[in-house]
Amino acid sequence: MGPSPAPPPLEPLVRHAERLGALLLAYELTPPAHDAPGQRWLLGRAAEVERYVESVVDDVARGVLDEAGAVAALGSYLDGLHAGLAVHLGMAGPPPCCRPRTGRRRWRLR
Repeated sequence: MGPSPAPPPLEPLVRHAERLGALLLAYELTPPAHDAPGQRWLLGRAAEVERYVESVVDDVARGVLDEAGAVAALGSYLDGLHAGLAVHLGMAGPPPCCRPRTGRRRWRLR
């Protein structure tokens, strides 16, 4: 069975999660020096984002979660990760993932 497509109401959040995942992966591959808590917080976080998004999209596709619940769940999850970026990496203001890119990198949702 192929990937579940994201319903239209989820598309902007899924795209945002893709950008956030790419940002987290970049930081995970080049973690902040001399910041063990930040390094631990980053470890596996990009993969977690991908799995969480896949799970929410699959739950909608199976009818376990309605679209409004999925939007709320995914939005809350992304807000929590943004708070984590502020705490663990000292990011003030919106991180780069909050600005849509023109070139798209699409993750396959399994």
